[in-house]
Amino acid sequence: MAQFESYPVIRTSNFARTVAFYEDLFGLVPFYETDGFVRLKHAASGEMALTIIDVNHKFLPEGLLNNKEGQIMSFVVDQFDQTYEYIYMEGLTILKEPEGYGEGGRHFMAADPYNSVVINIVAPETKTKAESDLTDGHRECACC
Repeated sequence: MAQFESYPVIRTSNFARTVAFYEDLFGLVPFYETDGFVRLKHAASGEMALTIIDVNHKFLPEGLLNNKEGQIMSFVVDQFDQTYEYIYMEGLTILKEPEGYGEGGRHFMAADPYNSVVINIVAPETKTKAESDLTDGHRECACC
């Protein structure tokens, strides 16, 4: 399973305040945002830093809605289907089955068996599509 990138996702019930805090403290700016969801990058380097999502966002598995504990770690993998099979065969709890959103985006969520961490697996075409959507004004969720 080759990995392209990973990044933290903060679940929060104080969405606007949390976004403002990280913008002010680290000089981060939104490069993708929709209702209750924002991906931030560093203003100077342009590198993606983190994602912040409201605890009630529709892309969270039902068991995580309104749950303020734990963290989500997103991993973009080049072998999306094989990664799902591996996680399934290892017996990890699948919190959200693979699903598509937007045009070509796919992800699924599993539970870290040892910590209060949700693992969000994202197909690489999701990143490519999300980035291209930003350039032509289309604003569909790039899901975590």
